[in-house]
Amino acid sequence: MGITTAVLYRLRWLATAMIGLCLGQITVWGLDREPPFKLQGYAVERPVHPGGPLRITLSVARDLRQSCDVQITRYIVDGGGFRFYMPQIGLDAHAIAELQSSSRDENRILIQMPEDAAPGDARFGNALSYVCNPIHRLWPVRVAFEVPFDLTPIPVAQEL
Repeated sequence: MGITTAVLYRLRWLATAMIGLCLGQITVWGLDREPPFKLQGYAVERPVHPGGPLRITLSVARDLRQSCDVQITRYIVDGGGFRFYMPQIGLDAHAIAELQSSSRDENRILIQMPEDAAPGDARFGNALSYVCNPIHRLWPVRVAFEVPFDLTPIPVAQEL
């Protein structure tokens, strides 16, 4: 047995330890399922009309201890049950930290309602997919919520 082989044989425990550490880290990442965002409340500025603005103020709790990126899918469900999807939004950890510092525990959203949205009981939906570690790229932490609001018909001006 050569010297190189003898050294490698004696250090075989090091390879086992490294594999164990890697598996331990992967397990910790896999068990990290706590969302870094919680919706605590909301307010909708009324009235909301088709074609008009929808103003929502969300009271939120953001956990900035982890460095997380997020993909946000937003949609509106009108009074007829039709979904209107908005463009997806991506924020990195730095943008989330800036958002928290500029609007502490609050998220104000302004959306233009579609002209052809049907009046009635409507909802604004948010689906967030957080990536806080490499395992989350395969299995993101998801948070979803809906904010109900009343979509009222546009008032018709009365003729004199």
